[in-house]
Amino acid sequence: MASAPLHRDWLPGECPDLESHKDLIDQFAWNIYLQLPDYGGETIVYPTADRNVANKPSLDKDVIKPSLGDLVIFRSSNIHEVLPGSSRRLTVSGFFGPKRDSTILFWV
Repeated sequence: MASAPLHRDWLPGECPDLESHKDLIDQFAWNIYLQLPDYGGETIVYPTADRNVANKPSLDKDVIKPSLGDLVIFRSSNIHEVLPGSSRRLTVSGFFGPKRDSTILFWV
């Protein structure tokens, strides 16, 4: 399985012209794990939106190593990455986030 280098998923930043997403104040990812590699494939989530985490090796981080069937939710507006794995990782995934008007937007 290939890795997913440091990135963040922040729809207002990636698609600023989408009217339905302009009032998002945060964003979360959800993943249900259907197939996992024998080793590797962990998701690393950093407590920052700053892309300069590579220059901060002592920065705390969460290492997510799910089991088959787990539902994992994390703040996708923070920098995160997926480490390489020994084989394919298969998930059902989507996003949700609170809006300024206190509603929650959900999309896949």
